[in-house]
Amino acid sequence: MKKSKSQKRAQKQKQAKKTLATKQHEINRKKKVLKLPDFITCNECGGRAPNSTFEVLNTKGLDGIDLALTGICSECNSATIAISGDPEAASAMMAAFSEEMGEGKIGLEAVKLS
Repeated sequence: MKKSKSQKRAQKQKQAKKTLATKQHEINRKKKVLKLPDFITCNECGGRAPNSTFEVLNTKGLDGIDLALTGICSECNSATIAISGDPEAASAMMAAFSEEMGEGKIGLEAVKLS
């Protein structure tokens, strides 16, 4: 079935809108990366993972997740994770990490990155 001009135009507009949304997500993510906290609280011992140990995880395509970080605790040398975004989405992502990591403790800590 052949598409009409208006259908083709609508499809192009939809693709352009999706591309723009992806670019805007990356711009927002990069802005937030510039405003990282000084530390994140260790999920294992409650110590601190300094921002010099942070690795920013790719959150593209994760609805409701603005930023996800990993870091290394300076007290127990364990890897730890912090997630920023919609509380429900962050909680679901933390639950998924908790399942994958097994017995390790994962807590939720609210940090505003602005």
